[in-house]
Amino acid sequence: LELMLTDFFDFLGGEAPDMEQEECEAFIDAVVYSMMIDRMIDENEAAKIKKEANQLPWKSSSPAVDYITESIRKAGKNLNFQRQAAPYCGEIAGRIHSKEVRKFTRKACLKVMHSDGDFKPVEKALEQLIDQAFGE
Repeated sequence: LELMLTDFFDFLGGEAPDMEQEECEAFIDAVVYSMMIDRMIDENEAAKIKKEANQLPWKSSSPAVDYITESIRKAGKNLNFQRQAAPYCGEIAGRIHSKEVRKFTRKACLKVMHSDGDFKPVEKALEQLIDQAFGE
């Protein structure tokens, strides 16, 4: 798992497109949700996201770390896939205006879900939703 996130952020490293604050927040929400959909997130993972969020063009007066904590809480309330995943993904996608940021977010989400090597049915289903929400 530790390795997975290191790879993920190496992959993201310095590649973040220019993003508005709202897009940075939506990006974090999308990645956190992708990570939590299989109901597995550990302390290392959370700590790693917090550290790496510093690479985003964050423009808020409150730190990205606080936003991530909030994002994990929000995602946790939306884990009922049948009822909540589509509206939650739609809401997140609605905050991303740039096509480039949508592509970047989609790629990051898919990378997160595929990287632990254990691709669960719920992740497969989320992948389709993400394709719809963040696709072209």
